[in-house]
Amino acid sequence: MYELRKGGRSKKANYSTVVMRVPSPIKLEVAKLVEKFHQDNEFYLSLPIDGQWWEVLGVSKDAECDLVKAAYKKLVKLYHPDINPKRDARARMAAINNAYRAYREQLK
Repeated sequence: MYELRKGGRSKKANYSTVVMRVPSPIKLEVAKLVEKFHQDNEFYLSLPIDGQWWEVLGVSKDAECDLVKAAYKKLVKLYHPDINPKRDARARMAAINNAYRAYREQLK
C-alpha cells in the first residue's frame, strides 16, 4: 500500500489508484493511436471520389511533384483494400489510381 498525503492527512491507496494518476508510456501511446485513428477517419471521409486529380489526392492544383507523390503514397496506405476493410475501399483506391495517372499524364 502507498500513502498519499493531501492537506496534511494521509490516505491509503492501492497500487491501481497510484498508477491511474501517473500517465504511463502505454497509455500515452494508446491515446496517440486513438487520435491518429480519428484524424485518419476524418481525412477518409473528407476526400471525394469524383473530381479533378488534385481534389481526389487532397493537394493543391499547383503542388510540387514530391508533395503529390507523398500524398498518393499516404492514400494508398490508407485506402488499399488489403489494409482497409471498408466496403468502398476498392472504389476509392480506383479513384486514387486514376487521379495519380491523370497527374502523371499531365506531366508528359
